[in-house]
Amino acid sequence: MSNQGARTHEHLWKELQQACSVSAHYPAQQLQTLLRAHKMSMLAPLSSLPPNPEDRQCVRKGEVVLHGHRRQLNEEFKRQCLLLSDELSLNELTCVELLREGYHQQTRYDL
Repeated sequence: MSNQGARTHEHLWKELQQACSVSAHYPAQQLQTLLRAHKMSMLAPLSSLPPNPEDRQCVRKGEVVLHGHRRQLNEEFKRQCLLLSDELSLNELTCVELLREGYHQQTRYDL
C-alpha cells in the first residue's frame, strides 16, 4: 500500500471510529459522504502499485527505505516479500510494508 493509501485508510478509520463512538453526534450525511469518497479504496484495499524491477532489486539486496528510514531485511523476510509480490502482483515495497505491519501487529494477538 502506498503511503498515500495508508494515510487514506488511517483517516477513514479515525472518522469511522468517531462516528461509531457512543458519545459522538456524527451526522449520517457526513458519514455517507465519507464512505462514498472512499468506496474504491475499500473495495480494492490492495490495489496498489504493480511490481517494479527497481523495487524488487532493492528488496533482493536487503536494503530499503521506508518512510524516510533505511531498513535492513534478513533473508527469510526478503523471500517472503518477493513471494507475496509474485502471488498478489503487488509492488515489492508495498509487500515489505504489509509484512512489517503484520509482524508488528502479531505481537498483539499471540497467545
